[in-house]
Amino acid sequence: MDKPVITEKLIKNYEIDFGKGKAVVNEYLPSLTKDEIELNRMTVKNILAKVFGKDAI
Repeated sequence: MDKPVITEKLIKNYEIDFGKGKAVVNEYLPSLTKDEIELNRMTVKNILAKVFGKDAI
């Protein structure tokens, strides 16, 4: 699988611990509206809660 091409500027990079695992988070300068960003965050949190359990978030 090819890596996606990201043209936005990287503003932050950090790791998050989820129980026994870790996730690397790269934050880029958004080209989205505040509402779109908030919707994306809620979607990601819901996916992580399903994968790692609700206690991990």
